[in-house]
Amino acid sequence: MLLLLAACPLALLATPTRLLAPLPTPPPPRVPARHMCASVRFRPASRDDVGPIRQRMLRELMNPLSLEHERFLVAEDGEGERVGFGQLRPLPDPGLWELASLYVEKPWRRRGIGTSLVRQLLQRHVAAGRREGHVFLLCLEPSVEWYAALGFVPLASVAEAPESMAFEIAAGGVLTRLLGERLVCMRGRQ
Repeated sequence: MLLLLAACPLALLATPTRLLAPLPTPPPPRVPARHMCASVRFRPASRDDVGPIRQRMLRELMNPLSLEHERFLVAEDGEGERVGFGQLRPLPDPGLWELASLYVEKPWRRRGIGTSLVRQLLQRHVAAGRREGHVFLLCLEPSVEWYAALGFVPLASVAEAPESMAFEIAAGGVLTRLLGERLVCMRGRQ
């Protein structure tokens, strides 16, 4: 969110001749050595995962409600440490679902873990006889392209969102505006 300002290259403030020179590539994020070669595996969450997931969500200012382990998929490293999670939860509107609580620990980001979590959650959803077009999500505007690459489409207006998401959209919209962001509701491919 606010880190986007920090990513602005200072070279743009330099002399015009400097603007023509290529900007140096930033170094990759430092990742502890044990994370470099560790394999990631995905598993259904257990009851023991709910407490740590709730704690992480509270620290990240995510909605910690509706955390039932049966809905979650967990990503863990080769040592069994939780590195990400996500869930598909039913909405009160019959037959509609929300992709929610998607999180990947910072040292593990940009490695395809979030993408794998979403794809596997959707595969489980379809395997249970449900449709991707009945899955909705809320995200911040900078994430729209990422979700679009996974088949989600932004709704033209909030009025198209399921009625049961109205409160979350209203509350989330206020909070995100205070943070200088915009909340977007998306729907899975039809």
